[in-house]
Amino acid sequence: MTYTSSDVEVATVSGNTVTFVISAPTLTQATLQIYNRKGGVVFNSQNIDEIKTQGWDGTLRGSRLPTGMYIWRLSGVFEDGTPLKQQTGEVYLIR
Repeated sequence: MTYTSSDVEVATVSGNTVTFVISAPTLTQATLQIYNRKGGVVFNSQNIDEIKTQGWDGTLRGSRLPTGMYIWRLSGVFEDGTPLKQQTGEVYLIR
């Protein structure tokens, strides 16, 4: 099976907090990293459930991060063993 970038979607969950999550039903292993503009890691997870449901809430160790642009990077493996070509993008945090 061939997977394309359309098999992985970036989504937000509304509520009290807007959260950056990944929607990819057949992704079984993943690493999601989010970096600030200086290249510092503000979020890093290899927990597929966390990546798909809780995601990143715009904080670092419980402290709200400033408004600005952040870079995300996702890699992983689909359920049939096909590796996900590394995906990257920008997320804009607005307070």
